[in-house]
Amino acid sequence: MLTVNKDVFICDSARPILGRCTLSLNELLSNNKTFKLQPSSIKINSRAFLRFQKVSIDEPATFLDYIVGGIKINLVVAIDFTSSNGDHRYSSSLHYNNPNVENSYQKAISSVGKILEAYDYDKKFPVYGFGAKFNGVLSHVYPLNNDHKNPEVTGVDGILTAYSQTMNSIELYGPTNFSPIIDHTAQKIRSELDAGNNMVYYVLLIITDGVITDMQSTVRAIIRASSLPLSIVIVGVGDADFTNMHELDADDVPLTDGSSQMESDIVQFVVMKDFQTEYSKYLLPKKVLEEIPDQFLGYMRRNGIRPRSPINNEIVQLIDKSYKINNDYDNSGSVSGTRDDDIPPAYSAEPLQQEIRKF
Repeated sequence: MLTVNKDVFICDSARPILGRCTLSLNELLSNNKTFKLQPSSIKINSRAFLRFQKVSIDEPATFLDYIVGGIKINLVVAIDFTSSNGDHRYSSSLHYNNPNVENSYQKAISSVGKILEAYDYDKKFPVYGFGAKFNGVLSHVYPLNNDHKNPEVTGVDGILTAYSQTMNSIELYGPTNFSPIIDHTAQKIRSELDAGNNMVYYVLLIITDGVITDMQSTVRAIIRASSLPLSIVIVGVGDADFTNMHELDADDVPLTDGSSQMESDIVQFVVMKDFQTEYSKYLLPKKVLEEIPDQFLGYMRRNGIRPRSPINNEIVQLIDKSYKINNDYDNSGSVSGTRDDDIPPAYSAEPLQQEIRKF
């Protein structure tokens, strides 16, 4: 039983404590709002009492409270097309297209995208390439559908299709710069906020094969974006040494450029080669996305944004059903589960996505 212990006293230190009482939560929530105090001394009047004017329980909102309230999760994908990936025509390339086996970029897109797709109602995702010559011009923010005004494709399948088709029309180049795509995404978010739309959150997925060459510019870009409704997920593919990339994760030490510091941690960095076994591949999407609910809730709480009422109770029931599937799966001992405010893992995202599409 949860109890509340309350010592009642006068602020003037010369005055004695009036009394003490122990209350259960049920008593506090009952119609009775007046409680007799037990005197702390025989010299104190035993008729003292404690009266509560109002008692209420304020439960903190969860990630799913916002989801069922209709907040929009927007996925933006940025793919590394620098020459260090290797010529895509050869099997040694990280961009090699094997019709029977996904390459590392395709695996990252599928693992992360299929989860976030379930929470994006229009299933439209901007997809960019960086570090290559597109139509003969080097770019670090190039829409893979060749439409600068509308860089979106439909669904994860659309992302994978745009990625595959791009390989036939570009020249892998360099360097590996992150700051342009981060600044570009941040500007898009600011435009939405300026238009009065605060029920929105973005996830920028950057897939890369190497250490970035514009580290300081990237640090400054992340610091500028750290006050926005944004999470940045960086997935490192291949066998490069990603040691310096962990600096961007900032789990222990906040990023600073000497004059300013990030408002909150918005970056998650994951090395793809750590998840190559049959078992660990199920843990990849969970690892990639595990910080997003806390980053999301941190932004909402800092800005005083409360979730709206559920837009459709049937969607609420679908999400509950999804978690029941997770728990049943967990009980079989196959894959570890999630907290009740986590993004569901990959094995339940697809059924949930299919059901939500019906509405």
